[in-house]
Amino acid sequence: MASDTQAVAAEMVAAHHEEQRPEEQQNPEEEEEEAKQCVECEDQVAEVECLDCGEFFCRPCRDQQHRKGKRRAHRTRRLLGKLVAQGMGTVVGQEAGAAEEDDKGKHPSAHEESDMYREDVKYVPLRLTPDERVKLTVLEGALRVSEYTDRVDVRTWNKDAIIEGEIEEMMQTSLVDTASEARDLVAERTAAINRLTSKHMSATLSADDVERVVNSITDSNNYQAATGALVLKMIKYLKTYFSPDKADEFSDLSIGYGRGGSKLSHGHREQYTYVLQTLTLWLEITQQMFYLWWASDHDMLRPGNRYYLCNTGQGLNRMQQCPTVSQAMHRILGSVQRRCGRWVGLSVVHLGDRDVPNALFFIDKYTQVPRMLAPIVQTLDRIDELARNPSTAEFIAAYGKPDHLRKMLLRDFFRNAFNGDGDDGGSCIDGRLTSAWNWCSKLEKNQFYRVYMLAGFQGFDGSFLN
Repeated sequence: MASDTQAVAAEMVAAHHEEQRPEEQQNPEEEEEEAKQCVECEDQVAEVECLDCGEFFCRPCRDQQHRKGKRRAHRTRRLLGKLVAQGMGTVVGQEAGAAEEDDKGKHPSAHEESDMYREDVKYVPLRLTPDERVKLTVLEGALRVSEYTDRVDVRTWNKDAIIEGEIEEMMQTSLVDTASEARDLVAERTAAINRLTSKHMSATLSADDVERVVNSITDSNNYQAATGALVLKMIKYLKTYFSPDKADEFSDLSIGYGRGGSKLSHGHREQYTYVLQTLTLWLEITQQMFYLWWASDHDMLRPGNRYYLCNTGQGLNRMQQCPTVSQAMHRILGSVQRRCGRWVGLSVVHLGDRDVPNALFFIDKYTQVPRMLAPIVQTLDRIDELARNPSTAEFIAAYGKPDHLRKMLLRDFFRNAFNGDGDDGGSCIDGRLTSAWNWCSKLEKNQFYRVYMLAGFQGFDGSFLN
């Protein structure tokens, strides 16, 4: 049934195209080429051959080595080695077509977009069946019972005044229009599912299966929209309240090694660029999380990919190579670097080493991005509300106008959460996330901690259940 559901998903997101794009056609000789290692990093599978250098590169290294001088004019030939063709590294079909257009500064055509959608839906996880959901509920219940002491709710402050204001405001809002609009949307969705069911239902694909596919794609879109919106909002805040070209005592983002635990030294412009690049990278990763999750499973379970137990400084962990995730991350990183231009900091991606011992560690790290940013965005969004509330207005006014307080919070986060701090901090790709999480772990000692608490902050350790 998997192939049937995948076909239905592809039909839902794009019109079927019979012809193949000329640029994606490969010569038989190219399909038979053995996979080659990148001559620069000596770690990734080569994706292109520089005809002038006579060397083989992965795409990020090719871009890095051919950015300046006469090398920019070098001719390249795209490879399709056996290892790459089998999907052991990157989404080659998407990268080969769309990335070449991106390099020229062009937007993909409608035909190319439909093919990218077809590629994306291959990695959308299907919703659980009713029987699977019952088993999951039993398992989660058993885990909650065994870990009940971790879930004791200790409240150290009282939000009664804020809650009363919210209830009063909500009671003054009519829900009639909202209910009517919701009914219309439900009716439209039901009609759309019925049309898709009548079109795709077959002997091997029931009406419930079609609806399950639709719901799975909806879940995927909702996840990407929710997580992407948080990062986009932080990028918008950065660009709204700060400029790389000017800084004063309230907007200066510069950091110095040894000050406040910082392990980096950046001027204002350099730190602004460093933060923007990091947020852009996080955005790209969250949008490709389902593929990365598939790649992690692929690496963890791939036959012949042995592991060994090692004390990494974080306890005894399973050390295992992650070639599929590594290739995908280098592809994502290369794409972000091409968009951002000059890169600040290191481009090292830790995978299969003491910092990130296996693919599961990698996934766990990057699922924390929305958990970290959600409470921060919530606080920034609620400052105006707190300034209007009679119970909290005086406290907020002590920091000046709401916009000034918001800028102070952002400056604190952009400087101290991106300073290379942490056990395995620094400016490498993994260290950027580590230093941000390290800032979160020390929030109770932050000078703005009470502001976060008034805005409803309860913790960064969110739950997939809620």
